[in-house]
Amino acid sequence: MDWKYYAPSKWFKQAKTTGKINNKKASLRLDSGAEVSILDAAFARKVGCYIAESQRQECVGIGENVFVTSGRIKIKVTLAGSLVYFFDV
Repeated sequence: MDWKYYAPSKWFKQAKTTGKINNKKASLRLDSGAEVSILDAAFARKVGCYIAESQRQECVGIGENVFVTSGRIKIKVTLAGSLVYFFDV
């Protein structure tokens, strides 16, 4: 696992590791305090995820910025060859 500072003026660290999403290699950033999990829509399509676009959600990010998700998907996350999560994102 690799800890990195995200931005020069921000003093927090993000955990980053390599794993698999739907059996495809991916770089993962771990945030145990996140209210939602986010996956890049282009990557989701590339690894064969179906995006349920009827299930959009408004989210508030850092700095109170509001954004709307593209939809909802079901993913399988694997770390070190072991199934870690099988959940909706």
